[in-house]
Amino acid sequence: MILAPILVPLLLASAVAYVAFCWRPQLLNREFVPADKQSKPKKHVLFVTAHPDDECMFFSPTIASMARRQDTEISLLCLSKGDFDGNGEMRKKELVKAAVSFGLTPDSVIIVDDPNLPDDPKKAWNIALVAKTVEAVVTAGDVDVIFTFDKQGVSGHSNHIAAYMGVKHMALTSQRLKLRPVHVYSLESVGLVRKYSSIIDTVFSMSSLLSQNGLMFVADIQSYSMGVQAMAMHESQLVWFRKIYLAFSRYIKLQVVHVAGTNGKGSVCALVSEALITGRYTVGTFNSPHFLQPNDAVRIQGTPIPEAEYERLRQWINDLDAAKQSRHGRLTPFEQTTALALWWFAQNDVDIAVIEVGLGGARDATNVFGTADGRKGVGRSLVQCICPVDEDHVGIIGNTIEEIAMEKSGIMRPGSWIVIGNQDRSEAFHKIRQVAHRISPGRIINVRRHPAYDIHVPNFSIDPVDCPHRLPSPNPPPGWSMFKGGGMRCLRIKYPPSLDTYTSSHSRHTKETSAAESTPALVEIDLPLVLPGYYQAGNASVAFYTLYVLRTHFGFSRLKDAVIQVGFTNVRWPGRISWLSIADRRRELGSVPSSPSDIATLKSSSSGVEAGSGSDSPCSGSSGDNVSFDPNIRLDRWILADGAHNEPAAAELRKYVDTTLRRISQQRYIRATRNRQAASQLQVRWVVGFTQGKDMAAILNRLVQPGDSVWAVPFSQPKEMPWIKCESPANIVACLSKWENIQVEQFDHLSGAVDRMAAYNSDTHMNVVCGSLYLVADIYRELCIKPFGS
Repeated sequence: MILAPILVPLLLASAVAYVAFCWRPQLLNREFVPADKQSKPKKHVLFVTAHPDDECMFFSPTIASMARRQDTEISLLCLSKGDFDGNGEMRKKELVKAAVSFGLTPDSVIIVDDPNLPDDPKKAWNIALVAKTVEAVVTAGDVDVIFTFDKQGVSGHSNHIAAYMGVKHMALTSQRLKLRPVHVYSLESVGLVRKYSSIIDTVFSMSSLLSQNGLMFVADIQSYSMGVQAMAMHESQLVWFRKIYLAFSRYIKLQVVHVAGTNGKGSVCALVSEALITGRYTVGTFNSPHFLQPNDAVRIQGTPIPEAEYERLRQWINDLDAAKQSRHGRLTPFEQTTALALWWFAQNDVDIAVIEVGLGGARDATNVFGTADGRKGVGRSLVQCICPVDEDHVGIIGNTIEEIAMEKSGIMRPGSWIVIGNQDRSEAFHKIRQVAHRISPGRIINVRRHPAYDIHVPNFSIDPVDCPHRLPSPNPPPGWSMFKGGGMRCLRIKYPPSLDTYTSSHSRHTKETSAAESTPALVEIDLPLVLPGYYQAGNASVAFYTLYVLRTHFGFSRLKDAVIQVGFTNVRWPGRISWLSIADRRRELGSVPSSPSDIATLKSSSSGVEAGSGSDSPCSGSSGDNVSFDPNIRLDRWILADGAHNEPAAAELRKYVDTTLRRISQQRYIRATRNRQAASQLQVRWVVGFTQGKDMAAILNRLVQPGDSVWAVPFSQPKEMPWIKCESPANIVACLSKWENIQVEQFDHLSGAVDRMAAYNSDTHMNVVCGSLYLVADIYRELCIKPFGS
């Protein structure tokens, strides 16, 4: 209401001006050619652009207006063929078609195919070469007027800016043009608000008319339709995200946290999403791959999109794609799912979306988001997180760790905040930091440079004043009572109260400075580490600083420390170091408990339960150095499931298993609840399955130790992922054929292995299922566990 006295007159004035200019375009007429050439029957106008489709995206109203004039001849000079994606030849043909749709002739289009002028924003063009190229066309065609970009390039693209600089250089240095003047006009770059204010900008653009050499072109309905038709000729550029963007412009509202990396992406997404939900924000979460069903990858407030709605939207998007019949090819299943997720999030007006990269980063289907101010993409990518990067998908996204790190850094956006997680590989860290400083200097948080300690807090509690709307999870864990004074494993972080610390210390020419070095007074917070595993401390650091940036820089003011603490306590992430009960399976098979205490345990447990850190699991409370074990619960009642599918993840899983076994042995010995000799002989039964292409030997080398046993099993074909192929159990066994002191078996079906585990009455083996998240999903199905609800 306060702005109404300003907005209403502005809207009315803009509407009147727009209608007047469309009705009487002569009001805008002004001589735009040199005085000595005004008598020419045909004035030659040249548009200098950088890529095919620039003429439609940026100069459409001008070209459409000029094309109507009888005294004007138009030519288009495109300085590259737009070969960034390898479609240069196709895009050349599309540009000619677009020109024809504007009413121009094919001969009026000049396309430069010079390897020194590539379509690549990261490669600087030689300004002298651009000037020489433009001068040749101007001289040969007796050009009178040039239209091109200004020094900001309208969208900020370096090739656009180079086009302007080249034309300017030509105008200032060309000896030929001193005798035959040429007028040059540059397209004015404007801010985000004006760029998307439609006809409201008419009033502001009129200021150009007040300038002696200013020109203004207004597109009426006919000109607008002509521009849309011309853009449709650039079929190769109407890839899925542009189709969606053009059809549903409301995507410009979508705000995004984008997460890439080799390991930890899913955990970071879960932590960030749960904290935002606790802060009473509406949160969309998109993970890859899906877990049990394709629809569980797309969630709002932690609840998957209904299966019927998912199928309906998939069919709708598939039909749209089929109707287009693009030469560029059909959308992949993952691209369709990504488009579905963004559409569903926009339809439900989420406050923010947390998006996990599918594969790599730069070339991933999720890498469509714009900068923090909404430029050059779908929505606004506020924060990009780079979790630990290691060698995975080698040969697909890169052949070296540096190439893989470069690919994953491709999600970074200028002006956005970049949170770099702890990197075990120094080559990856240096490459990520190098790219970050080039893309968004001064907005980088390197979490390993800031104080954080993985500790046990004996009297952990949360201030209820800061979080009066505390939200327990649907199935509160036993650890929830610890808010009232119990102990908990936590990550203690000390952070600066203001982002000014990072802005001042992360410039391109200065070394990064830790928070402790640049801020005298730090704020301390204890973050609950509910997700098991040592590595979760690093994931929690990335998640916290992501939330910290959202709170201090992007207006998510409800993300107070207490809210983040509650969110971290509520978090659940299935299939990652999860304890699963097989008690019901044992009853079905008629397994006989070996002691009276086991009978009580068997009756109190049930399958269909994902314990996580629950009180019925062997490890209750937490993980890492704070594992506690109840000696009255038998190991053969439980399966530890983890999606570890590469060497670094396997190393972390083995570390967790060793810590757990050590604590179990210690407590059994102390309490004398088991035979003391048996307590020292605890071993691991690995139930493994792999995706084809994985380095099985390296993963197994991290996991298996002498005395362990390995059961090789297959997993079922994941839905909508035909490219995923299961490694045969026989090949896994062959990989272990030369290993000593290892018992190896193979199974044709996972159910056979589960039945064998359930039938054993041995308290000396820990059952661990790992090697692939698809295998872990199968074990959840086998035990009828539904982590995301029914």
